[in-house]
Order: sequence, then structure tokens, then C-alpha cells
Amino acid sequence: MIHHAVLGSLGRFIAILLEQHAGALPFWLAPEQVAVAPIAAEQQAYAGELLSALREAGVRGALYEAGDTLSRRIVAARHAGIPVMAIVGAREAADRLVALRERDGNQATLPFADGVAALAARRSSPAGSSPAGNSPAAACRAIDWRKDPPAKDYP
Repeated sequence: MIHHAVLGSLGRFIAILLEQHAGALPFWLAPEQVAVAPIAAEQQAYAGELLSALREAGVRGALYEAGDTLSRRIVAARHAGIPVMAIVGAREAADRLVALRERDGNQATLPFADGVAALAARRSSPAGSSPAGNSPAAACRAIDWRKDPPAKDYP
């Protein structure tokens, strides 16, 4: 018989994490980190190029195609909990720029390579930059229990 306590505790941990962050996970933990949205169908090719460059850099992203209004796509990405929107218009496509809009409302316009590099730099967790360093186990190993013993709240 397989004991399911590990899976149950993992499920509770994820539920607590989602509740604590109100569904808005940090950039490095979000399932989709960037939503790329072209303003019109004419910028669809440039948006696809940006998404490909982001994926090559290890950033998880999704393309919100120009079938709906831009404001509805921004609201949809916000409801999905995506931390960053990359808005691509005619000016961005012509000048090879990336207009980034953060979840908190901050906006920045960067050159293509700088925008991809900035987002790629944010994808690693605070525990480390290697894939092994991104695991919860690596975060636990980073705590030195000899220097920082857990609090003893029990009698």
C-alpha cells in the first residue's frame, strides 16, 4: 500500500502558497511568466519572434493573439496571474522594442535583446540560478539549521 501523506501535504502546501499570494505567484514560480500581446494582426509575426526568443532564453510565455481587443487580453492575462505583459505595436515592431507592463502597473520600453535578457534574468528563484537550485529542496538546504534553529513553540 502506498502512503499518500506526502501528496496530501504537497497539495496543502500549494494551496497555502496560492492563498498567501492571492493567486499572483512570483515571476520565477508562475507557470506562464510573460504574455505577449500584439496590438493588431500586423504585429503577429514580431510577437511570435519575441515569444520564440523568450522561450529560447528559458522564459515561459504565451501568445495572446490579436483576435480580441487589447484591453480584454490584458484583463485575461491579469486574471490568469501572468506577472508581465509584453505589448507589441507598430512602433515596437518597427524599432525592434519590447514594451513591458508589470502586474503592479509599472511599464518600461526596452530594446529587443535587453528586454529578453532582463526577463531571462528574473526567471531563476531566489535560492539559486541553476535548475537544481530552483527546487524547494535546494531552498531548504540553503537554510543552515545550526545557525538558525527552528522556533520551539511547543511546551
